[in-house]
Amino acid sequence: GAPAIGLGALALEGGRFDLATQQLAFKSLALKDISLESGAGKTRAKPLALPELGVAATQIDLAQRKAEVGAVVLKNGRVAMRRDAGGTLDLVAALKALSPEPTAAKPAAQKPATEAAAPATPWRYTVERLALSGFGIAFHDESMSPALQVGLEDIAIETSGVSEKLDRPLPLKAGLRVASGGRLAVEGKLVPATAAIDLQLKLDDLALKPAQPFIGKHAALDLAGGRISAAGTVKHDARSSGYKGSFGVSELR
Repeated sequence: GAPAIGLGALALEGGRFDLATQQLAFKSLALKDISLESGAGKTRAKPLALPELGVAATQIDLAQRKAEVGAVVLKNGRVAMRRDAGGTLDLVAALKALSPEPTAAKPAAQKPATEAAAPATPWRYTVERLALSGFGIAFHDESMSPALQVGLEDIAIETSGVSEKLDRPLPLKAGLRVASGGRLAVEGKLVPATAAIDLQLKLDDLALKPAQPFIGKHAALDLAGGRISAAGTVKHDARSSGYKGSFGVSELR
């Protein structure tokens, strides 16, 4: 069957729109049970599920192309992805199927230089806080032999002061638990425009056995077990990349 997007409920509190000034505002917006379904019959599944999405007090000025958004909070989402032997990701395929087919546009008549439209004013926006918590990701990759299976749980990411000024560093705090064993926590700064990072990293007892499909692809080794732990600073920018800190492997066999 065709992919479908579902929405359980939507609640808007304190909403108002001024037609004269083109200003929109609301106290809060809550969306429940957002989902993406794909497949047919017994194979019908939800590769994407988001039980809770909330947006705090927000003001949008359409005329001035400006938005001030309060906290955006996403909770308990689930992502299930499968890559087949041919390398196709089912989630990506489902999202593409939702996109309308492009239509050939008729060539527009050229306007005289004096009538050329002025470039649109870019949007300015701020998001006070962006937080994601309780997320889980399941990934099954059949393009490898044996098939790779990865499960990530308790994914949490938080930042603040998000805006169109992507060259400004943002505070970042994130963590997750690996289903097969291990925990990762990072905290520091990220520059969105350049992907530059300065992060404190802590990795506890990451299980190595799930990496066997990768290892078997490049070497005749059978990894039965092992764990990695690390704690230190990770830095990356246009000039250099590096890690400084401790690193250890235990129970390798």
